[in-house]
Amino acid sequence: MREATNFNMFGVNYRARHFAAYGAVGMFGRLDEIDPTELLALTEVKDGEEWHSLGTPQNIDRFVRDVCGEVRPHEALEALMSLVKQYNFGFKVPKYRVPHRFRSKVAPHDDPDGTHPVLAWLFVEGKATWRELQEDYSLEDAFKMHHQLLVSKVKAAEEAEQAQKDAKSKARGG
Repeated sequence: MREATNFNMFGVNYRARHFAAYGAVGMFGRLDEIDPTELLALTEVKDGEEWHSLGTPQNIDRFVRDVCGEVRPHEALEALMSLVKQYNFGFKVPKYRVPHRFRSKVAPHDDPDGTHPVLAWLFVEGKATWRELQEDYSLEDAFKMHHQLLVSKVKAAEEAEQAQKDAKSKARGG
């Protein structure tokens, strides 16, 4: 589930929330050129007792700074953006080696709607609804669910393969 974290950078208190999986997957390929207002849309800064969104250029200009004045505002912004990228996209994608005999020979085709295959598979398999992928689950959650689904599918394929071998062996009288 999407979480939020509080942190202090250069004497300023921030709160960042994970992006939802559906939105995050669209950002992933453009992290080097993403607009600060888009990346910081779910990041807030505390000013006194109030929290202010950094989803506007005015609030970024006003609140992103080094209280001590040692770091220039654009450097503070770069450091903040780097931390938010790490928080949302810096997780380790679980790896799983699918045996070659279970891999499809068909080349994957592009989805005309642009839906990421991991998210589409979670939806098709009933592991998440579109609403959950758009609101509740982070990208890290989606990749963890995908990994669990992949492991279970490979295990089921191996069990079916073994059952087929056992049935052939039994039919031959062995």
